[in-house]
Amino acid sequence: MPNSKSKTQDEKPMSIAWLALGIGWVLLLLAFLLSCIAFFSPFWMVELNTLYHTGLWGRCDDSEFNCIWFHERDYAWEKSLPGWHVAAQVTYAIGIGILFIALMLSIANLILRCCKNMFNLGIIIGFLIFITTVFETLSILIFGIGAYRLYDVSINSWSARFEWAFYIGIAALFNCFFAGVVFVFGGLRMVKEMAGYASYA
Repeated sequence: MPNSKSKTQDEKPMSIAWLALGIGWVLLLLAFLLSCIAFFSPFWMVELNTLYHTGLWGRCDDSEFNCIWFHERDYAWEKSLPGWHVAAQVTYAIGIGILFIALMLSIANLILRCCKNMFNLGIIIGFLIFITTVFETLSILIFGIGAYRLYDVSINSWSARFEWAFYIGIAALFNCFFAGVVFVFGGLRMVKEMAGYASYA
């Protein structure tokens, strides 16, 4: 009976670890969806005089909503971009790629219960998410500073302003950060409790 009671007490924190990883997965999924919306949307900034909407990978005319994407016309628009815009593209692409890997690992771990003996997997996923946060933050900072210097983009500017997709990208950053914190917490809790199980055995 004492052994059974001890085992029951050990299972409670284990369930907390899995709960934390489950919450982290929801935050990670939301962060990935928000990142994808920001990544592909041509609505990072708008030039108020011409009503041209610009994103990382395309530019659209507001009047007829004719868009040109980076790969069209032999990459003509892409080749015309300033260096800071290309840097923002590259850093965000790296970030969202790492985030996709973290999402796949979390799905394998939580839903398929793959690698369930790798008790530090939650910590690994958390650090991957933190790396994503760094790259996406760099992308948004590079784009924001570059757009401000070239187009005088700001919240109250009369020439150009940031649009909703830019703020969606910022929201994705916060989701990434909190998802990373929760995954690291859940992973550390899992390692601690499994060490307790090992000593119990």
